[in-house]
Amino acid sequence: MKICKYGITLSLLRQEDIEFVSTMLVDTDEQTANSPKLEKVKLELKQKTEEMAALKNLYYIIEYKEDKIGLISEKELDWETRSSEIELIIWNETQTEIPVSVLAMLCLLETGFNYLGWNAYTTRCADIKMIDMLKKLGFRNDSKTEQDRFELNRHRFETGAAAELAQAKAYLDEKSGEGYLLLESDDYKTGMGQHYESHFLESG
Repeated sequence: MKICKYGITLSLLRQEDIEFVSTMLVDTDEQTANSPKLEKVKLELKQKTEEMAALKNLYYIIEYKEDKIGLISEKELDWETRSSEIELIIWNETQTEIPVSVLAMLCLLETGFNYLGWNAYTTRCADIKMIDMLKKLGFRNDSKTEQDRFELNRHRFETGAAAELAQAKAYLDEKSGEGYLLLESDDYKTGMGQHYESHFLESG
């Protein structure tokens, strides 16, 4: 599965991506390349790719100009309440000519709210710069006990992220146009493709 918009591509994590992504995650965490943690991360990612067919946790590689620059995950997907948790990791900070973090988040949020009938997203963050970005997208912290937990519902996204959505239009390109979600043959082998199609039809 691929989600494409704003010159960004979110590609569903596949088995063949595990070696590369594991290394990048360890490097981002400032671990040495031969650290025992690398093997642990590889095993965790392998398990995650095997579990994704259950549609409980999904992991996407963020690509820009054919460079793999980060990972965005959607965890604890609840298809009854239509809610999930988001986590964003950017390991290539050299792509500074566009707001990669914002555009990658918009790709995932728009797909959920506009095409899957999603109701809410949550995320945890303690980084001041990232928190500012989340607030611009409409995320809010309404918890007195969990200061790092931020929530976003459909209404707040439509109103709170209006300025970011307007600015993001400048990054629309000819290749992806107004954006699209591509279901690939592997997605139909796991049943993921059929599941997404049913939700597209249900949401109109």
